[in-house]
Formats: sequence, C-alpha cells, structure tokens
Amino acid sequence: MYTLYGGKYTRAQLVQMVMAEAGIDYDLVEVDIIKQQHRNPEYLAVNPAGYVPALRLDNGEVMHETHAINLYLIDQHRLEQLGPLPGDPQRGAFLSGLFFMADDIEPILKRMFYTQSYVLDEQDCEAMEKMALQQALERFEVIEHRLARQGPWYLGERFSLIDIICSYW
Repeated sequence: MYTLYGGKYTRAQLVQMVMAEAGIDYDLVEVDIIKQQHRNPEYLAVNPAGYVPALRLDNGEVMHETHAINLYLIDQHRLEQLGPLPGDPQRGAFLSGLFFMADDIEPILKRMFYTQSYVLDEQDCEAMEKMALQQALERFEVIEHRLARQGPWYLGERFSLIDIICSYW
C-alpha cells in the first residue's frame, strides 16, 4: 500500500484526487507545512528534498513532485480515465498540457501565493503579486483558447488529470 505524505495547503490534494478517482488505497501521513514539519529531520529522512507531497511506493522508494507522482500512478495503474497511456494518439497533447501546468503556470502561481519568498524587500510584495497575477491570467488564456476550440475538456471529449489540475488552481 502507498503512503502519501501531505496535508493542507499542499498539492498533495491533487494526488489524493487521482487516488480517489482511481480507487487506490493509501495511508495519509499529515505534514503541516505551516509548522515547517517538512523541514523536520523526521520528514527529511523520508524525503531529503523536503518537498510535500511525497509518496512511498510498495518497494520503499519515495517519490516527490506532484505531477511525477500522478503520472506514475496513471501509468502504473493504467488509469486511462485520467490520462492517455504510452502509444495513445493523445499522449503528446496530454504531456504537453501536463508540463505546461507544471513548468509554466505553477511557478507563476507560487510567486503569486508565496510572494514573500520571491522578493528581497517586503515592500515589493504587492508589485510581485500583481505581476504574477497578470502572468497567470495570460497563461490561463492559453488553456481557455484550447478549451474554446476543442473542449469541453483539455483533451476534447476526454477528461484527464489536466482538468483536475485546472480545477485545483
């Protein structure tokens, strides 16, 4: 059985959504990032990177990075209802959308929600937040255009993990 390390205010909720959608059993270990539990030696022994969520696999290996975990679950459990598997003609569009969310949109949202971590002077927080909001709206416009052309879901008639991620944000 999997062990998911996560909690409030983390993207562990995205992993929980995938596991719920797929009916995958797991144990949840709450990690309170507000109390900096992800920086405690106990958690760093599980995941030296200190990131939340982390997923302990049946073989003891620990994964981190939300989208890597979810892609692993989709492939490992053949969750075609959440994402095209290798060989599926929609796999490329799926991976492009997944990495667009992970590499382009989410870093901007982190700057918007955790502004203080991205400025040297606290007086710059408001400007950083405003700039990040504008950038986020521009990136989400790309998603909106795709949905207008191909919707109702990111992959057209096919619901996927990308739609879960969009609804989360």
